[in-house]
Amino acid sequence: SNLTMMHNIAPDMEVQFIASGNSQPRLSSLPKWVAQVNMSYTGATHKYGSYSSYIKAARAHGYKVAIRGVDSKSGWEKALKAGSRQIITDNIGGYTKWCRSLNR
Repeated sequence: SNLTMMHNIAPDMEVQFIASGNSQPRLSSLPKWVAQVNMSYTGATHKYGSYSSYIKAARAHGYKVAIRGVDSKSGWEKALKAGSRQIITDNIGGYTKWCRSLNR
């Protein structure tokens, strides 16, 4: 796979798996040298039922999780509470306002 080729070329580079569409990788089938799983907001919700359960499962396998397509305050709050290490959004203005509200 492309991930394996990259790892073989640069074994010290952090490798992140980007799940396509709403799919989720089977955590048990990812190589241990993958550092992070990047997945969609809807993908995290559908297969595992919630962010928390997928993130907990990923952590149990040694992976960090980034959630993309989280463009609302309620989505950001869910991802944060569930332990997401990264939120990927197009709503920069709203995200900035939300972050400032947390730093009171």
